[in-house]
Amino acid sequence: MSFFKATSERKSAPITQKDALRQKRLAHEQAQKDAGIWGDMAVGQITRDNKIFLHHWKGYALTDLFTLANKKPREMTQGEHDALVAWLKSDAYEGFTQSFVAWNISNAEALRVKNEHLEKHRSNGLEVINPA
Repeated sequence: MSFFKATSERKSAPITQKDALRQKRLAHEQAQKDAGIWGDMAVGQITRDNKIFLHHWKGYALTDLFTLANKKPREMTQGEHDALVAWLKSDAYEGFTQSFVAWNISNAEALRVKNEHLEKHRSNGLEVINPA
């Protein structure tokens, strides 16, 4: 004899909006992984007065411009770092804005996105600080 009521059929809980968004995000991540573009790289840009610098990195972003000028990230070439430092120090670190271009992508995809944006900004007439 059982004190618990046996249920022959379990009703599933209704899918909430939060669950639906989570499933959509997980499906998108899986599609990126299947396509080979999922990773732990990010691409960002620094802008000021019609001038732009694009860089990519792995892990946490160096959002402090002083730190970025003093320590070269592994993914940045020495020429890119020298150009960035000269540009940052020429204007006393004021008026610069930073933004993400892409995140959670592979290294190859980060380089593709970075180069694509560099060409787009050059064709739009912005001065690109990155060495050619």
